[in-house]
Amino acid sequence: MTGRVAGAIAGLWLMAIGALALALWVAMSGAGAGAAPLPSPIRAAFYDSRFPGDWSLAGGGTDHGTPSLGRYDTRSDAVVRRQISAMAYGGISVGVVGWDGPGTVSDRRLPVLLDAARGGSFRWAIEVRARAASRSAASIAATLRYISRRYGADPGYLRLGGRSAVFVAHPGATCAASSRWVSARPRAYLMLAGGGADRRCQRQPDGWYRNAPGVPEARMLPDSLTISPGLFPGLLSRPRVARNLARWGQSVRDLAASGARFQLIASFNDWPRGSAVESARQWQSASGFGAYLDVLHADGAPAADPSPVAPLPAPVPASVTPPPPPSSSAVVPPAPPPAPDPVVVAAGDIACDPADPLFHGGAGDGVDCLMRATSDLALAARPAAVLTLGDTQYENNTYPAFLASFDPSWGRFKALIHPAAGNHEYQTAKAAGYFQYFGAAAGLPTEGWYSYDVGAWHLIVLNSNCAKVGGCAVGSPQEAWLRADLRAHSDLCTLAYWHQPRFSSGEFGNEAPYDPLWRDLYAAGAEIVLGAHDHDYERFAPQTPDELPDPAHGIREFIVGTGGKNHRQIRVVVPNSEVREANTFGLLELTLHPAGYDWRFVPVPGGTFTDAGSGACHGPNGTL
Repeated sequence: MTGRVAGAIAGLWLMAIGALALALWVAMSGAGAGAAPLPSPIRAAFYDSRFPGDWSLAGGGTDHGTPSLGRYDTRSDAVVRRQISAMAYGGISVGVVGWDGPGTVSDRRLPVLLDAARGGSFRWAIEVRARAASRSAASIAATLRYISRRYGADPGYLRLGGRSAVFVAHPGATCAASSRWVSARPRAYLMLAGGGADRRCQRQPDGWYRNAPGVPEARMLPDSLTISPGLFPGLLSRPRVARNLARWGQSVRDLAASGARFQLIASFNDWPRGSAVESARQWQSASGFGAYLDVLHADGAPAADPSPVAPLPAPVPASVTPPPPPSSSAVVPPAPPPAPDPVVVAAGDIACDPADPLFHGGAGDGVDCLMRATSDLALAARPAAVLTLGDTQYENNTYPAFLASFDPSWGRFKALIHPAAGNHEYQTAKAAGYFQYFGAAAGLPTEGWYSYDVGAWHLIVLNSNCAKVGGCAVGSPQEAWLRADLRAHSDLCTLAYWHQPRFSSGEFGNEAPYDPLWRDLYAAGAEIVLGAHDHDYERFAPQTPDELPDPAHGIREFIVGTGGKNHRQIRVVVPNSEVREANTFGLLELTLHPAGYDWRFVPVPGGTFTDAGSGACHGPNGTL
């Protein structure tokens, strides 16, 4: 055989092997029939699927950005298809959707997202948002198994190397915590949130990333680079990182030149954190996709005609975050101060009947009906959420009474309220006025229980009107739901609240019907339970369901029936009661840290009583 013929045959073999390798890569990446392979590098954007619920956390002013689509609903197929088109215009081929576990709102939204992506080249991947540092290897394996079986085979889901791509937002602060996720790697193409120090861990995931809107350009990791247009959380009065279109262009150019396999944008539509690149009235453009996506579309080149773009907020002051130098180097600008941990405020027994002679147009008489004064405290706290603990509107919770009394006071921040139903709610048949006023925020009218997250905490709202919702006993619909919800969020610090307290030194005393709910919460390692009903303030030491002190794993209960209606006196002091006060209106303010909490009782003006302290989160105490 001549050398020329042998070379030709070798060349043909190499071409065949290359074609086979390409075909295998396409198949293993999930690019099956009818789906184009993903480009490399992969450009992805973080996506929030929990609208309209998350609009309550988004800013209301124009400086935060007003979405061009309005306050949309991500349950709408038409909305999601328009958003996929917008992301594709910006060169984004993957949406990384925040996911809170099986059965959550974000879990129920995924089928809508996947349906909208079928038939095209756009893919979705899950970002597990639950704080995972305390998760067991078995729990992690179950989570990844659920994702793989339920979503991994869907043509709209991202697969790499034949595995479902999974991002993990909080794998834990140690190599041991990250290793628990890595041990399950055969079930997923695993991307863990982390930094340079994590590269020293012995067991490595498939890649590392950052979801960092607080830094316009996060430091490049070997696997990824993340950029963001700014950070302006909805409850703040000024941005953490102000938007600057020129700086955004430089970040996009750095991204395009980085060579990182994952080019990440934080975010496409995280309006609650004010980091969205989705079109808004403040930066709409002639393309219809908005100035930030225009720049992505052009890989950072200036827009040909910037005139359609509305004025942007002023550039960030140099003392906060100076613009990066005009180069593609990986120099990191100084980060702004981290966002403070979220604050929530809570109280129950709030608004007087507008027919009450002490109502006085909402101002009260200086002794009772002080709901306006307590609502002023809530406004001043600038909370991430407001927890109303039942009996929000007296005497019988009709919708007209809500509009006349509660709405002009506490209704000023209605979008932040996560309510619990009290006994007075049901003095109107089926609590009709309560559910009409709060709408979807109160849960289903036949249930009145639901859950949500604030920061690193999981908050659970229960309905203490047991006879109205099928009971509170073991096996009742509410108790079964609670057990399932706790299992799905076993890695988060947990706070639960309902109206009638389990333990109390006040007028109504201990309430045995709530024992099964308390036992479930204790077994799951819950930290705090809030209640009202007794019109006083009381704080308990951490305790077991059997009223035994348990400083390491017990639940701390607060009674905050001080929302403004009137006071009732302490009767018989029960075990583990640490502080009691029955003459001061005010709020409980809780600062929710990733691994603990601070509490503070804030009195209305003229009040002198207060109470403060701190506690730590802890793990499960039993098996649900």
